[in-house]
Amino acid sequence: AGVKTVCVAGDWNGWVKTPLVLGKDGVWALEMNVAAGLHIYKYILNGWDEVVNEAEPMVSDGSGGVGNALGVRVHTFEFQYPKFTGFSKLSDAVSGVFRR
Repeated sequence: AGVKTVCVAGDWNGWVKTPLVLGKDGVWALEMNVAAGLHIYKYILNGWDEVVNEAEPMVSDGSGGVGNALGVRVHTFEFQYPKFTGFSKLSDAVSGVFRR
């Protein structure tokens, strides 16, 4: 049980899973270069469980699902998980809330 790995995947790299690193503060984080523009992304927990942050804007991911929208003005962006408390589990038949 619990979260063992966290990755972020987005349209900027063809939805390739990029791992975040667990910090001493209990927050998974990753700083990466992302081209300026509007992007769609999701977090992937434990290799397969896709989640989105319900507190952030959500848009269609182009394949029948949803992802978070990210407007990038600078080329370096820091992803953090969990930065907010409520995340929808996209792999569940019934939408639920992920809690760490």
